[in-house]
Amino acid sequence: VTWQAYTASTDSAISESGHYYLSKAVTARLNIAAGTDVVIDLNGINLTSGHRALVLKEGATLSLLDFNGAGKVVGKGGKNWPGGVIYGEGACNLNIYGGTYTYTPRADHTGKGSVIYVPAGSNVNIYGGSFDASAFNNTAESFVGGAIAIADSAESFTMSAGRVIGGAAYQGGAVFCGKGVSVEIT
Repeated sequence: VTWQAYTASTDSAISESGHYYLSKAVTARLNIAAGTDVVIDLNGINLTSGHRALVLKEGATLSLLDFNGAGKVVGKGGKNWPGGVIYGEGACNLNIYGGTYTYTPRADHTGKGSVIYVPAGSNVNIYGGSFDASAFNNTAESFVGGAIAIADSAESFTMSAGRVIGGAAYQGGAVFCGKGVSVEIT
């Protein structure tokens, strides 16, 4: 496997499948192109965005690792935006093995899933990591998935390790899985 350094400092996209690692702090939104299979090692470094930090396009697969153990991804929700840190723009596959994912609030955030949101047809597998939604606290009826929201008709949600911190919502303060989602938590 060949690893490539990712160093962009403005919003950009990874448009080719491959293995990438952060070689310096990144302050930008990172889009994962449609149909790609991307592995990112946070490498103990931070990825910070003033809005969604990671956006997965239709058919993208993203695997997130953190071999050095201190990597952090920080994002903000926006008005009517679900997924303040990681957002599936179309059906996608998300695998998380490590890292810390933190939601930073925005006063007018009215979305779902402050840390992770994926739509129908998606798969989410969490094997490690920390998901901090302690800043998300909205129990109005339209708010679901304080930390993680898996939409109706998504394929599956699996969590075998990791930690969810905080998150208050009308339904699923920590994790909300919609109708028809196969759920396995061990």
